[in-house]
Amino acid sequence: MNRLFIALVSVSALVTAAPAGAVTNVTGFGSNNWYSDDTRADGTGTFTAGTNLVGISNTNLATGAPGEPVAGVAGHDADIAGQITFGAAPAGAPAALTSAAGTIAEYSWYGDGTPTVTASLKLGLKTSDFGLVGGLSSRTGEDVWDKVLIYEPGQANGATSDSTWQTETITATSGNWWIFDRVSLTSTQGTPQTLADIVANDVFGLGTLLGTAQITSVQFGIGSSNAGGSVYVDQLFLPAFSGDVIDFGVTAGTGDALHLTIAAGVTSGKSQVSNIDFDGHFTGADLLGGSAVPEPMTAGLGMMGLAALGLATRRRSLA
Repeated sequence: MNRLFIALVSVSALVTAAPAGAVTNVTGFGSNNWYSDDTRADGTGTFTAGTNLVGISNTNLATGAPGEPVAGVAGHDADIAGQITFGAAPAGAPAALTSAAGTIAEYSWYGDGTPTVTASLKLGLKTSDFGLVGGLSSRTGEDVWDKVLIYEPGQANGATSDSTWQTETITATSGNWWIFDRVSLTSTQGTPQTLADIVANDVFGLGTLLGTAQITSVQFGIGSSNAGGSVYVDQLFLPAFSGDVIDFGVTAGTGDALHLTIAAGVTSGKSQVSNIDFDGHFTGADLLGGSAVPEPMTAGLGMMGLAALGLATRRRSLA
């Protein structure tokens, strides 16, 4: 399984966030800066399973990150397009997201493959640890962050891929994330936590690092070791990233979606798309609604106030 990162918000910020009515449509690779990112072949195309696929057109080759490839590889685009498509989706997708106040992220997804493989939302963090030994990767997209927050519906969040549309609504105190730290090459995959708890417990130093960390990538994907995954993502609302709802598919609002797959029996494949900004146009503080991130020793007081609001992850199964 593969996952990633996030943080905490003040009570005042939580009660003011609200979705905008505008919709940004992502119709394919390169549309509104969304590309394949660290996709690895699942063996169903030309290239051997596990090959890092760097397409000429379908991969973002101009992030400005250290070590980013300067050219794609002939044939890789076709294999990427075999694992990642924009088009028809199962019926029943929600017509619109209806985020409540306090929402940090919300997205609609559908899974019809391996039940334990769900659609992961990942946020890449460029902290002051960036560039330290072990902190950079040769894989596309991975060289823009040193830590990544991963939210998986199926990892301590109660969901499975059950052939129904579901909506993840995440706040500071609801929804569990795990973190991969490229500097130490370790993760908290086995112990996901809410953003509030990540800050309070100063996980990988994020109690102090998160507020100023640049968010350099927003990703959806199926991570490695997830054989037989098949997930669709229709819409995303991430207030810090954009005031718009991001609608994946050829035409906005028509029931099509982004579709990510990995062949059955293949544990070395990976399918992922990202919007990458190496310099980070928003920070951890923006993610948390512009509020200061509490110090780990005092974060518990803020969490008590947040808990009193009764905010909880809302999951809807839509026929």
